[in-house]
Amino acid sequence: MMRYSVCFLQGNTLIGTHWKFTDPEMIISLMESANCRFRDIQLVRQQLKERKPGSIDIELSQEQFDRLRSRKQKIQRKN
Repeated sequence: MMRYSVCFLQGNTLIGTHWKFTDPEMIISLMESANCRFRDIQLVRQQLKERKPGSIDIELSQEQFDRLRSRKQKIQRKN
């Protein structure tokens, strides 16, 4: 099973710790629910296709990251 570690950045500043994912579509789904720009989602999708399991950096605004974190917490509560 492949594992991805995702870092969330605002410029050169780390705003989110390394979140662990085994399903790359979950990363995309969370980005879509956080209203990330289509271009940013496509960039991450491309990174997922090109990389083997490892670390992926995603640049977000603080507002987008807050929405993304909130959405992730809701999903975790359901499970």
